Amino acid sequence: MKRCVCHISDVNMEVIITDACWLKLVLGCICLLKLVVSQNMDTGEPLQVMDTGEHLQIMDTDEPLQIMDTDEPLLSESSSVQFLNPPHDLVAGYLLQVLYHCERNQVVNVEVLASSSLKTAVPVFKKRWACSPGVSKKLRKVRLDLPDQIVYREDYFIKHSIVVSYVTLRAWITDDSLASDQSESSYASAMAKTLHHIQPMPPYSRPHKDQRHSLRWDQQLVWQMTKNKLPQCPVEQETVYILPFVFASTGEKFGITKKFSPYSDSILETRRQKDITTPRSTFCIWLYLLQHCSERFCGLLYQLDWNQKYDSPALLLTSAGYVHVQMVLTSRQAVAFQSSFTVPLHEWCLLELRLDGALANLKLVCEEQAAKYNLQEVVIAVVTSLTPLSASGCTCSSTVRRGSVAFCTTGLESEIRLSCSLADQCGYVTRADGADFPTGRSVPSSFTVPLHDWCLLELRLDGALANLKLVCEEQQQSTIYKFIENVLLDDTHGHFVLGGSNFVSGINGFMGPTVYYRNRLRAPTQLSSKDPQSEMAEQFFHVNFAVKAESQDSESMLPDLIKSLDFSRWFAKCSIFQEECLERLEVYKLEAESLEPEKTCGTVYWDYTIRYSDIPPGPQCSVWEAPPPPRRATVSKLLKAMVLEQGVRLLKHELLGLELFRTFEKRVTGRGGTARIRKLIPLLLQAGCLGFHRAYFLTSVLYQTGFGLKIDHIKALRYVLIAAQADERLSQMYLGHKHHLGVDGFPMDHDLSYAYYSNIAKQTMEDRLQPSRNQSFVEYVRLTDEEALKVQTKENAHLFIWLRYQARQGVSSAQQAVSRMLFWGQQGITPNMKAAVKLYEKGAIQLKDPVLMYDYGIVLLRGQGVQQDIPKALELLKKAADQNFAPAINSLGWYYEKYEKDYQQAVEYWEKADALGHSEAPFNLGVLHSHGLIPGKEKDDFTAYQYYWKSARRGHVDGAVNLAAYWIQGIPGSVPRLPLNAVEWTKWASEKNGYLGAVLRKSLDGYIQRAWSKTLLQYLQAAEAGFEVAQFNMAYLCEQDPEGLISRHMQTDCVWKYYNLSAHSDRPPSYAQIKMGDLLYMAHPKRKRDLQAAMRLYTAAALQEDPQGLYSLGILVENGVSLPFSTLKKLGLNSSISANNFTIRTELYKRCRDHEKDASYISCSLALLNTHLQYIWTFHRSIVQCSSAAALTILTALSVMAVLSRLQNGGLRMQHSV
Repeated sequence: MKRCVCHISDVNMEVIITDACWLKLVLGCICLLKLVVSQNMDTGEPLQVMDTGEHLQIMDTDEPLQIMDTDEPLLSESSSVQFLNPPHDLVAGYLLQVLYHCERNQVVNVEVLASSSLKTAVPVFKKRWACSPGVSKKLRKVRLDLPDQIVYREDYFIKHSIVVSYVTLRAWITDDSLASDQSESSYASAMAKTLHHIQPMPPYSRPHKDQRHSLRWDQQLVWQMTKNKLPQCPVEQETVYILPFVFASTGEKFGITKKFSPYSDSILETRRQKDITTPRSTFCIWLYLLQHCSERFCGLLYQLDWNQKYDSPALLLTSAGYVHVQMVLTSRQAVAFQSSFTVPLHEWCLLELRLDGALANLKLVCEEQAAKYNLQEVVIAVVTSLTPLSASGCTCSSTVRRGSVAFCTTGLESEIRLSCSLADQCGYVTRADGADFPTGRSVPSSFTVPLHDWCLLELRLDGALANLKLVCEEQQQSTIYKFIENVLLDDTHGHFVLGGSNFVSGINGFMGPTVYYRNRLRAPTQLSSKDPQSEMAEQFFHVNFAVKAESQDSESMLPDLIKSLDFSRWFAKCSIFQEECLERLEVYKLEAESLEPEKTCGTVYWDYTIRYSDIPPGPQCSVWEAPPPPRRATVSKLLKAMVLEQGVRLLKHELLGLELFRTFEKRVTGRGGTARIRKLIPLLLQAGCLGFHRAYFLTSVLYQTGFGLKIDHIKALRYVLIAAQADERLSQMYLGHKHHLGVDGFPMDHDLSYAYYSNIAKQTMEDRLQPSRNQSFVEYVRLTDEEALKVQTKENAHLFIWLRYQARQGVSSAQQAVSRMLFWGQQGITPNMKAAVKLYEKGAIQLKDPVLMYDYGIVLLRGQGVQQDIPKALELLKKAADQNFAPAINSLGWYYEKYEKDYQQAVEYWEKADALGHSEAPFNLGVLHSHGLIPGKEKDDFTAYQYYWKSARRGHVDGAVNLAAYWIQGIPGSVPRLPLNAVEWTKWASEKNGYLGAVLRKSLDGYIQRAWSKTLLQYLQAAEAGFEVAQFNMAYLCEQDPEGLISRHMQTDCVWKYYNLSAHSDRPPSYAQIKMGDLLYMAHPKRKRDLQAAMRLYTAAALQEDPQGLYSLGILVENGVSLPFSTLKKLGLNSSISANNFTIRTELYKRCRDHEKDASYISCSLALLNTHLQYIWTFHRSIVQCSSAAALTILTALSVMAVLSRLQNGGLRMQHSV
C-alpha cells in the first residue's frame, strides 16, 4: 500500500485507494481534481475523503491530500444517497452533508416534510440538482432554510407558531426523465432513497430569532414585559366526567343532563368533526342495581338530539337485566343489539362501551362477589362441609355435626346457602340426616356460582359476622358487535342523559363515577382503585372525606369513593334484620294463640299434676320467652305489643319503622335525651331498614353535624344516599343543596343538583294537590321576628277562638283566614279539611264572597274533603268569575280544557286571567303551546318558555318547574342552557313542599313550648336540607345555646356555619349579614380576621336599609378601614369625601340616626356626637386648650369674688348685730 499526497489548488486531500500501482495513483489524483471541480460546494473549506470500500468519510482538515491503497474494490456501480450528519432536532440553518453516487445522468432530491394536527406531510423545504456518473461518491452541503414558524419562538414579528408533531427528512435519486414536481410519485419510483426522522421542538422551547428589524421604544417595552409569559391553553372537555360522584336513582323519570360544546381549539375541533363518522370513544359507568327494571327499559346513558329522539349512543337496561345498545349509523339508520350478559343485583359493576368506527365492544366488570351476614350472636362452633350439586335441592354432608356451619348448593340456582347454629336458643330443628341440633339461621348468598369457571369460595367468621366471598377466574364479560357501517356520533348535536328523563325511567339503584373519553379508546387495563376513569372522584374523596373506610381490602378493584359506602354489607345486614322481625312476629303470634282460652276444660287430676309435680310435663321455656339481643329489645317489645294488644297478624315494615322512629324522638326529646343519642342511634337504623327512610335522613344529619355523635362523613353520605334512593323528600333536598353550593365535602355540580331538586319539585306539585295531616304550609318565620311569633296560635288559643267567633258572625275576612288555616295547617293549626270545607260552603252560599265561592268550587271540582259535584262547582266558579275574580276565571279555563276538551274556550279564559295578573293562567297557556294544542297554531317551545317564565315570576310552582326544564336543556337558537338558573328555580319550588312545612311546624311549636331538644332536632334537619329560614333560626339557637345543649353536644361551629349559609343565600336577611360580618370582624382562635369580607357584608346589609349595617361600617372606618370607591358609590356617598375619615363617619352615622327604625336613634346619635368631639379635639386642640384655660381663669376669678363678697357681707351683718 502506497501513500500519495497531492496539492490541488488550495485544497489538501488525502485519499486511500485499493491499488498499489503508480498509474492508478496518478489516475486517483486526476479523479480527485475532477471531483472538486464538478461539485457545487456551499463553502470552500478543506475536506478529507477516505474510501474503505464501505463508504467514504469526508472531514474538514488542513492536512495535505493523502492517497492510500487497499485491496478492496472502489465503488459499486448502482446509485446511492445518504446523510452523513442528519440533525436530531429541528433547528434553523442546519448544514446538512449529503453523500451520493449516480450511475448515469440523474437528479438528486432533498426534501423536509412536516406534519401537524391539521395537515400531514407538508413540504417545508425542497432542493434538487443534477448528477452525472463518476468513479467515486460525491459530497454536497445543503443548508436547511426552514420556515420561521416551525423553528423559532413567537415574537413581535413571527406570529402564530405552528405546533409540529412529526418531521421527516428524505433524499432520493431519480432519472432525468422521471423528475417532476410531484415529489410523492418521484420518491416512489426512486433508484435510491434514504429517510431520517427529526425531533420537533415545542413552541415555547424554541429559541428567539435574532431579528434585523427594530421596534419603537414603546413596542419594545411591551414586548419585554410579555415575551416570557407562557399562554394558558383553555381547558378542553376531552375527558368528560359526566358524573364525578354517586347518584341515587329512584327508578323514576329523573336523571343528570349534560351538554357538550365544540372544542375552542381549532385543532381539536377539526379532529372532532372528522371523527363524527369514524368515532373512537369510550363510555364508562359504575352501576349498583337494587332491582331490575319494572318497565321494558330503564335509562343508563343516552343522547337525545334537538328533536328529542335517541341518538348515538343509547344504553338502556331491559327488565331482564340485559343491556340494550342502540346506535345511529352514517346512513341515519338506527340499529341496536343486546348484551350476552346481565347486570347482577347488589353488586358494583363497571359497564364500558368502546366505539371504534363500526365496532362496538360492550364490557362488564364486577367487583368480587361477597355476601356478609351479621348473625347478631356468636357462632358456637365451626365445622365446614361442601357437598356436590343435588337435583333434589339442598343436601348437606352427614359429617356435619351439632353446632356447625353447613354449606350446601342447590341444583337449580347454584346458590350457596349458609347455615349457622347460634348460642342461647330455645327449641330444636331437625338436620338433613334426622339428627337434632340447636335452632339455627339459614341465609342464601347474594350470588351464584358460574359454570365452567374456577372459583375460590372463602368464608370469614368474626364473632357474629360472617363474610362469604366468591372470586372467579373470569370476572369480565363482554359483547362485541360490528355494525354494517360506521356509527354516527356527534356529541354536540343534542344533550346526554344519565338515568331517567321524560321518555324513560332511570334504574332503581345507584350510579357511580361516569366518564366519557371523547376522542380516544380507553386502554384495556386491569381495573383497580386507582383507575384513571375515577381519578377525579378519588382525589375529591381523599380531600373531603378523609375517613378510613371500614374493612377495605387493598386488593379490591373498587374506587375508594364507592368502596367506602359498603352498600352490599349494609343491605345484607338489613335483609337479615327484616327476616328476624318476621321470625319474631311468628313467635309472638304463637304466644297470642297460647293465651287464647282453651275450648276444652281440663280435669282435676291434670290441674293437680301441673301444680304439685316436681317433673314438668313439657319444655320449661317457651320460644317467645327467649330474651332478645340488647339492640333488638325495643323492636321486640313493639312487635309484641302490636300482636298481643292490636291483634296484628301481617307485618307492615314501614309501620313498625314509624313506631321505632317515634320511640327515638320521644326518648331524645325527653329529659337528658340528647346525651343518649349515641346509644339510641340503632333505633333510627332499624327504622330506616324497615322502610321508614326519614330515619336514615336524620341519622345522616346527626353524623354530618356531630350532634350527639362523633362526626362521620362516610356514614352520613351512605345513609342519605340510601334514603334519597328510596325517594325520601328531605334527603333529596339535602343532596341537591350540597351539590348546589359544593359544601361539606360535596362537589359543586349543578346538573347533579338539578336531578335531585327536580324530583322533589315534581313531588311538591303532586303533594299540593293531595293535602294530608302529614303536611303543613311552609311558613317563613324567623325567631327574631316578634310580630310573626305573636300570630302563631293553636285551636284553643285566644287568637284562633276570636277568629272563629268572627267567622260565625259572618265576617268574610275571618272566614277566609280560619278556612285557610284549617285547610293548609297554617300558623300552628292542625289541618282539618272537612272543617275548612264547611266554612267554604257557608261563606260561598250565605255571604256570596268570591274568594270563598272559588275555594268551595275548587274542592267540589276536585272532590277534596267533600263528594265531587262538578255542576255545582261550575256554577260557583262562574258566579265568582262574574265578579272579575282572576282565580275563578282561570279555573273555568281548566274545566273547559280537562272536561270539555274545548281548547279555544280554555284559551280565552286563561288569556283573560293572565291579563288580570293571575300566576297559573300563563302556566296553562304554556302547557298548550308546548304540546301544540292551541287551535290554529303549531307546537312552539319558545312561546311556552316565555309563558312559564311569566308564571314563575308571579310565584307559581308548576311554572317554575317547567321553566327549569327548559333551562337545563336549552332551546337551540333561542334559549341558552343555564343549569344554575334551573337549580335555583327548582330549589325554590322544592321549598314549598308540605313535608318540609311539617318539620318547620314542629320546630316552631317546640320553640314556643320551650322544648329545646325537639326544636334543635327539627330545625337541624330543615337547615341541612338547605332551607334558608331554618339555617337562620338554627344559627340563632346556636348563638343562644339554650340549656347548654349546643356547647355540650354539637361538634361543629354551627353559629358560623349557618349564619354563613344564610348570609350567602339567594335572598339573605340583613340580620344574618351583620352577624356574619361581626364574626369576620372579631378574632377567633381557628380563623383569621377578614375586614374586607366584613365590610362587604355590612355594605350589603346597609343596602337593605338596615341601620345596623351603616353603624358597623362607621365602626370599621373608625378603626382605620378605608372604604373603596365602589362601596361609596353603592351607598350613594360622594367619592370626594373618601379622603376625610371624619366626614365618612359623620355621613354614615347621620343616615343611621335618621332611619325610620327608632331603635337605632340613640346608639347612632351617641356615635355621631363622639365623632364630632373627636373631630374638634383633633383639629382644634389648641383653641380648646386656650378656651379651657381662659374659662378656668374666669371661673376662678368669679369664685374668688363671690367668696370675698360673701365675707364682706358677713362682716357687715356682724357689725349691725353688735
